[in-house]
Amino acid sequence: MIDLYALRAQEYKFLLRVFSEWEPHKNLSQLPNWSFSVPLAMFDEAEATEEADGLLQKALIMFPSVLQLLLDKCGVVIDSATMKHAYFAAAAASTHSSDSPGLHQLVSLFVARNHLLWRVPQVLVWLEKNAKIVCQRVDAEAFLVEQCRKQSDG
Repeated sequence: MIDLYALRAQEYKFLLRVFSEWEPHKNLSQLPNWSFSVPLAMFDEAEATEEADGLLQKALIMFPSVLQLLLDKCGVVIDSATMKHAYFAAAAASTHSSDSPGLHQLVSLFVARNHLLWRVPQVLVWLEKNAKIVCQRVDAEAFLVEQCRKQSDG
């Protein structure tokens, strides 16, 4: 919840400081909310940086089910080629069966609480751009998916 309140209060530096201090001990990047909140804070603070792009792409690879749930909650449709890509389509089709119940709960809570932050037009454009890049990266670098899955399994 700290990440949500920091984003809502536009305390991006605070959120990034907490993450950098706690990540080595608490593995916050293995939680969907932190994996998406940190790049969003970087994006909102600096208007899109390469680091924010890279972290958002990693979050989308680690937690692909978030994309469809987030877009559905925002009432937004993005490029159909991206959503029909095997990686995101499989995640959307098997959200309940492949995710552990705990992970599914964390993803659902994240989407329910944070969707308004992601509904901002420039944020949606940024999200879509990075989802397209993820599709390209997944096709070109299959090992990347396995590496991120191992991290998210802890």
